[in-house]
Amino acid sequence: MTDPRGPLWRKNNNDHTCHWPGCDERVPARLWGCKRHWFTLPPRIREKIVKHYRRGQERSRDPSPEYIAAAKEAREWCLKHINGAENDSHN
Repeated sequence: MTDPRGPLWRKNNNDHTCHWPGCDERVPARLWGCKRHWFTLPPRIREKIVKHYRRGQERSRDPSPEYIAAAKEAREWCLKHINGAENDSHN
């Protein structure tokens, strides 16, 4: 049976929630986040995450310092984006 979420999804014990703050969607460990939030990130940040991802780092639990820096940049961008959206909604 094909999973409706697409070919990248494979159920295993290494899945996690999307890294977008507050998102509870489960994704495979090799992915940063859910499709919606991945494509909300600016392309330059997505490119850094992809560039510095090492295949299998989710199993070996040893991402490169560059990957960690890219993930931190993504989180900081998310928080600014969320806070900006919340501030805009109060006007």
